[in-house]
Amino acid sequence: MPSEAYSLLDRQWKSACKAILGFEPGELKIYESWLSSHMGEHKAEKLGNGREAMYQFENFQPSARKVDFASVDFMKKWQPLSANEMKDIDSIAQAMGERAAYAGDITLGNSQFVEGSTNVLDSSFVYKSAGVSESSYVAYATDTRLSKHIFGGDQNAQSEFVIAGLINRKATRCLECWAGDEVSDVYYSSYCIGCADCMFSFNLVGKSHCIGNRPLSREKYAEAKKRLLSQLADELEAKKKLPMLADFVPQLAAKPALHLGKQSAEKQDMARIEQEFSKTINLILGAPLANIDKYSAWLSRNIYEVKRAKSALSGAEIYTSRLLFSELAPKDRLIGADEAPEAGEQLKLEEGEAASLSLANARKLIGKIAFFCCERKIGINTNNIRVPIQINSSNCYSVSNIPFGKDCAYCTWPRNSEHCYGSARTFLCSFVIRCFNSLKLSRCLECDCCRDCTGSYFCHNCENVHDSMFCFNAKNLKYAIGNAEVGKEAFERAKKLLLAEITSSLEKTGDYKRSIYDIPGKGR
Repeated sequence: MPSEAYSLLDRQWKSACKAILGFEPGELKIYESWLSSHMGEHKAEKLGNGREAMYQFENFQPSARKVDFASVDFMKKWQPLSANEMKDIDSIAQAMGERAAYAGDITLGNSQFVEGSTNVLDSSFVYKSAGVSESSYVAYATDTRLSKHIFGGDQNAQSEFVIAGLINRKATRCLECWAGDEVSDVYYSSYCIGCADCMFSFNLVGKSHCIGNRPLSREKYAEAKKRLLSQLADELEAKKKLPMLADFVPQLAAKPALHLGKQSAEKQDMARIEQEFSKTINLILGAPLANIDKYSAWLSRNIYEVKRAKSALSGAEIYTSRLLFSELAPKDRLIGADEAPEAGEQLKLEEGEAASLSLANARKLIGKIAFFCCERKIGINTNNIRVPIQINSSNCYSVSNIPFGKDCAYCTWPRNSEHCYGSARTFLCSFVIRCFNSLKLSRCLECDCCRDCTGSYFCHNCENVHDSMFCFNAKNLKYAIGNAEVGKEAFERAKKLLLAEITSSLEKTGDYKRSIYDIPGKGR
């Protein structure tokens, strides 16, 4: 018998299709393969107890011990490690035993009706998804924030009624919309900003009633849209899936002739970035290490690398990362944020081509206008170096996506955060190094799936844990080692050993191999 979560989501799926495509399809599970193909990293694993658990990222060692969140006993009292077990950091790590277990299906806060999902916070009616916060009615989606009725997709925020969408903000009633910002009723389009009623369009700003970037009268647009939606509905009904936007884009045959304005070089100052990095390192490790690039191997492990690319239109150097669909978009059609609006303004189908566009001829026609902007610059941004996505941020370096943050480097998506280094998906965090998938951390290093923690090191799935180390699946601890409170003096003694080991390795090699993802655990 279907669960209550799935049953309601199935009804909401049909309502979403009715609102977006104009018809009600079959049961949600029929389209699982298609919808889940738009998700970011995720993996369902069979555990030793016979259960299955969802993990968003597979960073753990193959022999790591894993448990499902529902079986974790947060009230369990552990005995402190012996003096011999705490004589050095290797001994502490080896003594963790069954205390070190990586949880899947993590559900936190005020969440309910969640099934087969992980990293879910304050959300309801979530099915086979990962990284969902303050959202409802979400299925087969990753990294969904403040949204409702999201079916298939990755990185949709403040959006509603989106099917198979990627990296959208404030999107409503959209299908196969990539990198849309404040858009509604947008289909099979990329990098449209402040647009409504657009189909098969690219790099438009403030436009409406466009097909192939060509504005049409309301009447002609409505007629063409009705025909295209009917074709999409037939395709979905027959094949139980729809093509991806990139499927309609052929290999670039020739670069179009465009009049691109001269791009102004932004002032870049590494001194501020180096200064804040040294300040953070000194706060957390007690050593003011300098030259951030010396530690790039350490800081880059477990994040998405920022990569250089060349614009398909201008040849200018641009930056991209896995976070902004660069692995899905054709590599010969990537362009930068500064030239995207001009490309959208100058590249258009003829009116007759736009009015007669169909699924059958779309690949032939849109090849001359389809270019994918792999960068995004929104709001006021200053001194961001090698940062593809910038939203009201400053003084960041080699960060794939920085919304509302400052003073971060070698990171993936530190949202509303500052002084984050080597971290990924850290929200509302400050002064953290190599922390992942966490909320409201401060002065932490090597923490994963934690929230509301301070001064902690090498912790996983911890909440309200302070001045502690090597804690797993624990709550409400202070001065704890291995899930057992040991007092301030013992903690400070072990912390001194840990920081000395890390600092020595960084000074000698620029790297430190131990991470939160390779603590031994039982049976290793």
